[in-house]
Amino acid sequence: MLARPQRRMVTRTQAPAPAPVAARRRRRSRRGEMEAGGDASAVARAQSAAPPAARAQGAGAAPAAREREEPAPATMKVTAGHGAGAAPAMMSMTGEREEQVRRKAVGQGAGGPAPAAPAAANAIAGLAANRATMPSAAAPATANMAGEDRCPVSLRVLAGGDDVLNVTRGLLTMQGDFRMHARLPHDCGCERYEYRQFIRGQVNHLRGGRVFRDLASVFPLPGGLPKSFVEDGDNTIPFHYGHRSAEPTFVVRNFYTDENGKLDQARGCLFEGSDAPGLFEYPVASGDVIDANILFRGEIQRNGRPVETQHWVGLRRRFQVP
Repeated sequence: MLARPQRRMVTRTQAPAPAPVAARRRRRSRRGEMEAGGDASAVARAQSAAPPAARAQGAGAAPAAREREEPAPATMKVTAGHGAGAAPAMMSMTGEREEQVRRKAVGQGAGGPAPAAPAAANAIAGLAANRATMPSAAAPATANMAGEDRCPVSLRVLAGGDDVLNVTRGLLTMQGDFRMHARLPHDCGCERYEYRQFIRGQVNHLRGGRVFRDLASVFPLPGGLPKSFVEDGDNTIPFHYGHRSAEPTFVVRNFYTDENGKLDQARGCLFEGSDAPGLFEYPVASGDVIDANILFRGEIQRNGRPVETQHWVGLRRRFQVP
């Protein structure tokens, strides 16, 4: 780093001072200022290390603003132009240090701008100075939600306790069981929300290690049990889950209620449903294998557009008839 340019020195004649036995050397930074971190204890140590004659001389006059170290001359020199007025000729080192600190604080250090503060001080000062211009932290995601995003919905699917697997007089019943619970946003108009359910999968009847029959046609859906999702229901009734316009059913749960549990098919904010997918009293023989994998997708729709979706397995089982 280049040394800071010094101002022209002005000499004032003072009473001759006794020449020191050993010239006291003053430590300066490369910018011509007192080294950062100096304090009264450092000054005391410097004075105690000086020869007796130098200590008798006291803190001495103000230092010459020079880059190199040299013996103190008989006449005292002070730097002119320190702020509003010159420093006194016979200023102690402690006094001079305090004066320099004060001048640095107001930006009036000798010979140029005040040296940079330590890194920690700069960080704190910079934070305080820039606080007004610093960009604010990003707002939480919920603060940016608008429209229907402010309308929370929930959809839960819980496994029931009525799974069935039995063979009676050569007739197999294999059924899963689950319950659907949907909560709709009361403040956003529950009547605009409906539950929908979709189904896909495959069920095969194996005999002698080979597919004896594809049981997709057993299911009362258009074209039987599909390989891709179609709306779930029963075409023979007709029946589909979640339609507000349909009559509520209770054996197979499919209805809406208000918050108090009162039936309200048109505007209710709670939907309750149940399903038991599988086979009922299907004829089998000993040694036959039934391999079933039935999958579901449930949606909460707002004006026909999905706003919440869940996927689950309704029935996955491979059973060999005893």
